[in-house]
Amino acid sequence: MLTPEQIEGFRLAAGRLIDPINTYLLKDIARRIQDAGKLTSTAAYEAWRAEWLGKDRKELERDLAQLLGVTRGEAKKLLRTAARYGYDTTLSRYPGHLIPFDANPAIQQIVSAAVALAGDELKNITQTKAIMLMDPYGQYQTLPKAYMACTDCAFQQVFTGAADYNTAIRRACSGIVKHGVSVAYASGVHTGLEAAVRRNIMGGLGLMTEQISQQNHDALGCNGWEISAHANSAPDHEPIQGLQYSDAAYEELNNSLVRRIGTLNCGHVASPIILGVTRPQYTAAELEQFRQDNEKGVTFEGRHYTGYEATQMQRRMERAIRAQKRRVLLAGPEDAAPRKSRLVLLQQEYRRFSDGVGLRTEDERLEVSGFGPKQMAEVMKTVEKYSEVRYHEDGSVVVTDDWTKHTHPRVPPRYMPNAIIDVTSQSGKQRDRIFFDAAGKQIRQVSNGPHGNLKRHPYGKHGEHAHDIIWEDDTIVGRPARELTDFERKESSDILESD
Repeated sequence: MLTPEQIEGFRLAAGRLIDPINTYLLKDIARRIQDAGKLTSTAAYEAWRAEWLGKDRKELERDLAQLLGVTRGEAKKLLRTAARYGYDTTLSRYPGHLIPFDANPAIQQIVSAAVALAGDELKNITQTKAIMLMDPYGQYQTLPKAYMACTDCAFQQVFTGAADYNTAIRRACSGIVKHGVSVAYASGVHTGLEAAVRRNIMGGLGLMTEQISQQNHDALGCNGWEISAHANSAPDHEPIQGLQYSDAAYEELNNSLVRRIGTLNCGHVASPIILGVTRPQYTAAELEQFRQDNEKGVTFEGRHYTGYEATQMQRRMERAIRAQKRRVLLAGPEDAAPRKSRLVLLQQEYRRFSDGVGLRTEDERLEVSGFGPKQMAEVMKTVEKYSEVRYHEDGSVVVTDDWTKHTHPRVPPRYMPNAIIDVTSQSGKQRDRIFFDAAGKQIRQVSNGPHGNLKRHPYGKHGEHAHDIIWEDDTIVGRPARELTDFERKESSDILESD
């Protein structure tokens, strides 16, 4: 049947089927939230809202229906391809004993039934009323209600002055950015759309391959099963992998497992065999070597990982990178740079960890629909300016982020490595410059005024001064003020008054 590598490939493909829908919905609602935040009157917003509830909503549902049709078509192709691969693998082990895939009516019937069942279940999962988004208030809502809650939030925050445009957009999108597109089940449980579709496809594929295996088992006159084996197995399947069992023993074993062999929740499958005739694919020594290598594992930065645990850490890092790419696609102007920086840092850490534990990176697992080479090039262009601190010919520092036009900007304690942010305070009367170190932590602030209180900041000639940012246990614990050094005066000469 299917090899562990093929199973993993189909699992990846199943999860990616829904990418176009995910990307379409996230980008569409982000665009509409930003549009709502730009409206300047209640009348204009109500007119915009009514238009969305009418024509625009129908367009959304039409576009989704087209995307879902393509997704279901791709799911059918994936299931048929998996069936053929698995059947042909068995055929190669018993040449001349099985009918070719296309000419085997029993197998074709199993595949057709599996494709139809998976298609119906996929349709139920992805129908508009089942798709949910989290609103800004932490509640899952159907698409129309989520759209309205998010756009209402953005408009009201900006219109009432409760938040500036960028902050309002960030708040309105917060639930969507964190939780993405979800599916609601009758039980009340919510799960990510990608995970739901992958579970649906792999469940159908597992059932189909199990039925094909049984059909082959009976056609060949087999009386037993052999469980496949692979490196870095999960603990619950490692003791049983690579072994041969009689029909009765295999059924009893499989019924006792929390994760049954054949459900494709792991990389194991069972192949039909004739006990005493079919030669095991792995010797006892090879299986023991698998076990020892897995247990030996690797130590990375003082922590020991079994081989299996290292692969699971990779999977978590890959999920984090995919999620961050979606955050980049949804980013507003103020959030774009830190989100892009975070993406680069995650990718660097992923490669560093993979190299350190001796696992190959799997870039195909990092792919997100709508985020291709063009988007990655934009990310790298954005973060390149943070590679080092740069200076003009006159010795003044190059500012990486000019936020002086932002209303009430919130400078985060952690940002981009080597970043230098300029903001205004005191109703625009004072200029503040915040410096970040190579780890992306605030390290120093230079201000060209006394924060409106010359008695508390009796420095320089006009109150100009510096604050050193003190960190303890990853938290800012102090910001003592002091006089500027000669170097700092030269470095920030463009915002300091000349003597």
